[in-house]
This record gives sequence, structure tokens and C-alpha cells, in this order.
Amino acid sequence: MQRMLSLGAGLLLALAVYSAWEQPSAATFVHHPITWAAPHSAPNVAAAPTQPHRVYLAIVLAPTVPTATIRFGTGYNDGRLIGESAAFAAGLTELHYEVVVPDGAGQSFREEWTINGVRRPELDRSGVIPIDGSALHSAIALSTGDPLPSGVYRLRFFVNGSIAGEGEAEIVDIR
Repeated sequence: MQRMLSLGAGLLLALAVYSAWEQPSAATFVHHPITWAAPHSAPNVAAAPTQPHRVYLAIVLAPTVPTATIRFGTGYNDGRLIGESAAFAAGLTELHYEVVVPDGAGQSFREEWTINGVRRPELDRSGVIPIDGSALHSAIALSTGDPLPSGVYRLRFFVNGSIAGEGEAEIVDIR
């Protein structure tokens, strides 16, 4: 049920009010922004009620998802990504990547890869972010050692089932 509450000075606030038996079918509360609007003409405002009224607002705290920063490069040495870029020349045999997830220790993660818009589940993997580290490094390559095909490589990184970051690199055939 929706009710309008007059805040004076010609302002109205729309509230969605649910009693215990009118709960929405999906048992999740969501936060919607409040929209303020001045009416075109001042409404007839009745006298203020003599009894105080109480408005109860449900506040739901949801856990936040850590943010993942994804970077790509041509190699990795001494804990550093080498040749960091978002575009690489054809001939690259390994596409190295680093995912940094501050405050992600102990949480589950999943990688999801697409190449040229096609999902590549054979590159996906999952696990738990270790307590003693928040940076993941790895690389993708062809099993033959041949250069990677030209195209757009996209990594989506999930923490506890929610998207935490996306990164994209392109291998460009320059002729």
C-alpha cells in the first residue's frame, strides 16, 4: 500500500507501507531513492493531527562486495606485472594478468573468461582468496605454445557470487 505524507511547504513524500500480512512476495527489501517534487498547485492541507504518529522504516544492511582491480601484461617478475597495457601486438604467447582484491581474504572467487564475445568456460576457475594475499597473478596461453589469436580478451571476476571487477585486453594484428 502506498501512502502520501505531507511534509509542509507544499512537499509530499511517497512511502510504501507494508503490514506483517502484506509483505512483498520476494522477501528482500531494496533501497529506492526518494523523489521530491513540488506540486503544481498547493494542496488543501488539513489541520495537523493532535496525536503523534510513528513511521517505522526497515533498514537492511547488506554485505559489500570487495572491488577487484584487473590489469594485463606481457610477464610477471618479482611480484610485478611487466609490460602492463590494455592492447598488445600480435605474436604474444602468454597474456599475464593480475587481480588485486583488497579486503577479499577468505572469500570465494570465480573467474569468467570471454574471447571475442564467446564464453570460454575452459579458462574459468574458482577458489578461495588466501588470508595472506589479496593479489592473484596468472596467465593464459595456448597448449601448443603458439601465439594467442588476435581479439578481445575479457575477464570478469566474482567474489562470493557477485561481480567485483572486469578487465579487458586486446591482442591486435598489426599489418
